[in-house]
Amino acid sequence: MISIVEQVFKKLNIDYTPRKNGVELQFRCINPKHPDRHASASINTQTGQWKCFSCLMAGNLKSLVKIVSGDTSDIDNLITPKDTVKFKIGSIYKASTKNILSYENTVNFSHTIECLMNDFMPATRDITSLNYLVKKRKLTKDTIKRYRLKYCKTGQYADRIIIPYYMNDELIGFNSRYIGDNPTTLRYLYYLNNSLFESFIYNYENITNHDYCILAEGPFDLMYLVQCGYKNVISTLNTNISRKQLTKILNFKKIIFCFDNDEKTKAGQNAVLKHASDILDFAPDLPIYGAELPVGKDPNECTPDEIKDAFSHLKRIRLETKAVPPSIFEYMRLNYNQGML
Repeated sequence: MISIVEQVFKKLNIDYTPRKNGVELQFRCINPKHPDRHASASINTQTGQWKCFSCLMAGNLKSLVKIVSGDTSDIDNLITPKDTVKFKIGSIYKASTKNILSYENTVNFSHTIECLMNDFMPATRDITSLNYLVKKRKLTKDTIKRYRLKYCKTGQYADRIIIPYYMNDELIGFNSRYIGDNPTTLRYLYYLNNSLFESFIYNYENITNHDYCILAEGPFDLMYLVQCGYKNVISTLNTNISRKQLTKILNFKKIIFCFDNDEKTKAGQNAVLKHASDILDFAPDLPIYGAELPVGKDPNECTPDEIKDAFSHLKRIRLETKAVPPSIFEYMRLNYNQGML
């Protein structure tokens, strides 16, 4: 079965020679400034990463398509849904189509995100973003500055609050929250370095010790909890906990969930169950607690007193059955603990 990379090469009329049982393709460098005569470049058919070992230009499959086509073609135009299905079921391939198409070359990513961030202004400098963050999200200017929130007025991320993600002080992506009036616009848009994001935990660099951590769902909830005086608040920013994230979380002696107490969907409660189950599979005796917020509220919607009350009556989570309950707190063994924080 022909690989997805070979399909792209054929459609772009790039001559190549398969190597290492088809895992790599050797071809002449696509760098327009490099008149390559000896097929100095190589691409991995499982990751989509390519490099010229002569001029040292490198990238991923997306960037290759853009360079060869002169930005006139996108990779989605070269790969049909039928092609994708064929690729996924091919036993020769170890990586999924999603990984190949989303994997970002670190150098290219850094350049792109720097260009994007230059178009964003500090959120405190625009009245629209400031009103949203202060009135809707109840964040102070100090909190807005602490988390380096930005705002975009025009372009692809127009009318969006930009939440940058840093790891070891390196910008690895951002989330953008739409605050405009168009109800059909996607609420969130992300731009991430997927090769690094798997191990990323939001606010992890600000933990003070490993005695406990508070797990929040989203970045605004996390910012508000920190603003209310709580320490060691972190977020995986996802419904799943990766193995790399789990390795960091298991360093804490105690884990406290402070997720949304959704009245209808139970999404927050179910997410706690899923996360707690993942953690307890590796550390069955690790103390895990839940902070029960008022019904229908997320942390960012609570008053400081409501949050204080929830943390004053933490409930021990012990997964004693795999059945999905109507409410997570019916699934807990009550174990009230005063003054744990």
